[in-house]
Amino acid sequence: MVKRILTFRVDLANRDWEAEEKLRHQLAKTLGLEIKGSWISLDLNSRQLPEIISKLQFELSVSALHIADGHITETYLPDEKCEWFTFSGRARFTRADAMLPGCHVAPMYGLTPSVSERFREVVTSSKLTGIEFLWTGDDESRFRAMQWYKAWATTPLGRGIDHPCFDAQTLKGNDSFQWTEPEFRTGVWNFANDQFHLHSDWGSSSANSRISMFPERSLRVYSHRRVLRSFLPTTDFAYLWDLKHSRMLCFNQRAKEVLVENLLLREGEFTGIEVLDAPIPPSVQLDGIAPLPPPFKTAEETQQLRQQQAGDWEGYLRYPKPERSNDLGRSLRMVHDVLEDNEGDEQELEVTNDRQIRKLAKELPLPLPEAWKRLLKIANGAYLPGDAYLFSVKELPELHVREQGIIQPGDEGYGMPLLHIATSGGGDCFSLLIESSQPIDVPVLRFDHETNRISRRWETIAAFLEEMVEEED
Repeated sequence: MVKRILTFRVDLANRDWEAEEKLRHQLAKTLGLEIKGSWISLDLNSRQLPEIISKLQFELSVSALHIADGHITETYLPDEKCEWFTFSGRARFTRADAMLPGCHVAPMYGLTPSVSERFREVVTSSKLTGIEFLWTGDDESRFRAMQWYKAWATTPLGRGIDHPCFDAQTLKGNDSFQWTEPEFRTGVWNFANDQFHLHSDWGSSSANSRISMFPERSLRVYSHRRVLRSFLPTTDFAYLWDLKHSRMLCFNQRAKEVLVENLLLREGEFTGIEVLDAPIPPSVQLDGIAPLPPPFKTAEETQQLRQQQAGDWEGYLRYPKPERSNDLGRSLRMVHDVLEDNEGDEQELEVTNDRQIRKLAKELPLPLPEAWKRLLKIANGAYLPGDAYLFSVKELPELHVREQGIIQPGDEGYGMPLLHIATSGGGDCFSLLIESSQPIDVPVLRFDHETNRISRRWETIAAFLEEMVEEED
């Protein structure tokens, strides 16, 4: 089954921002649709679509709003009949000791992914085929952690085929991964409405009517990949490509079952690839037009890199990194020393006491952990060199409410018992996870300001402070 979601924005001609936001929310409420920020979402598979489209056309006709822009997201929902998959998680590999617990794949859509040591062990012991691994190297990790590897397939999944609504005469070269060179030509899945062919069909007359309301080049399609069955490999892993220098890692049903069974892959972290017996007209077969691009690394390149890494691996084993500390007293002393060493800096810490902290605790919706109370006594409103601006006792109640208001239904933090206690210079939020009525030391989560997803997790405040202080080195 293909899930089709149309996300769109309506604007006023005079771009009155405050009035626009109010009218957008009123429109979404009238239509019974979800709105997130300025974007309204509509399920193109909904049985109520004709009624919603009719209401939308009427509301636009009697208001000053007009369709501005939007995008269609198509997802091939995996079921028991789905044969091939690709990773859809959003984890990004930075360094081994910074990866979230339970995360074993960092796919970075369209790029060659990184996988954990555990992933490599399970794939190897299960005798899954068509994949190679290369250690990511002794990265900038400061603490001992499970190691990570680049992972790539050795066999292509074929060129794929174009989206059935795409006009192949409009290829734009490397724009939107629409390669014109025969070697890199691959099925187009990302394109704008100025590239629709004349008889594009989005599943129903209502959907077609809604999509036709968008001005040219104001609507973009992000779809799933489509491949032909006759060009599928016999291996368990295979690759597709969007970029010339990188390869997407794909896997078959057998590999998926192994990964899920060993808790290396969870629901929502993979999406289906549609396997077709023949192209859907006017799409045509692309396989066979030229030799296929090689894998991310050839067998010879892989062997050379492994030889070059041999000495680095020996050095890594010979000089192990320290374990991450959970000693709160030690971490607090480190914070005190760093702030004392930086007394010449412009930041001025606000003095606080037990009475003020008790008053603060009564104003918060969740209990304040003892570890954070101790921190406030020495670092109230401080900036830590790992890029954390700590909320002061005065600021915390108001700023907690502000950060909590950003979390919307569907976001990773929605419904979690969180106390928001700091931000980064880039706008990420640091939050305490409060799961008991009398917390002492608790996990700290970092939420990415662009995705509202958890990007880091420290199991204790002590470990968080240790890293925020040592980031200066």
